[in-house]
Amino acid sequence: MRKISWGLTLTLSAIILGQSSALVLAKGNPIDRQVQQKFENAYGGECDSFLEGDTGRITPEIFKLTYYADYEGAPLSTFSLYKFPCYLGAYNESSVFYSANEYGEIMQIHFAFPEFDVTYLDDQDKILDQITQEGFSTYHALTNSNFDESVQTLYSHSSWRGIGDASSAGEWLFVRGRFILQNYDIDPTYDGEINPIRIYGEGKAPSEY
Repeated sequence: MRKISWGLTLTLSAIILGQSSALVLAKGNPIDRQVQQKFENAYGGECDSFLEGDTGRITPEIFKLTYYADYEGAPLSTFSLYKFPCYLGAYNESSVFYSANEYGEIMQIHFAFPEFDVTYLDDQDKILDQITQEGFSTYHALTNSNFDESVQTLYSHSSWRGIGDASSAGEWLFVRGRFILQNYDIDPTYDGEINPIRIYGEGKAPSEY
């Protein structure tokens, strides 16, 4: 039996403006520097494999987003998304994320993941018996992630072993200053084939990522 824990969030709708910037580095902006400091205080001893340049600092990718809150006459709000590379493995790398709004409020982002249990009909985990979803939890990092500004969505894909035949993948949509879990797929069988199953969200899992 294999048990894998991940995280949660509820779906909402919103008006999202696709006015995000190109990637920027945290240099001159005071808020960017504060975010950098919060990250270093929390993860400075954990992310050494990604140290860059002579400064020994991990620099984030920064995305500038805008949105309207869900009430009449709401002003345009701004939201900065910071992606810090952190953990590096043989075939996966994980990043942690921070946010800052126009009021200078800084938060680390945690992401919703389904919690599930997988059982198999054989000893090599090639033949699936069943997947039981047990609820949700939250996690502080996304694996092999990328942010698609055109659809305001964060994607994550984690290989469970090097050849990639077993894996998990999720999508989180930016909605009114939060990232909301939309879909989550797993391919739990170590059978040499790509055959993911959607365990949360609408529609079917794609045939490839």
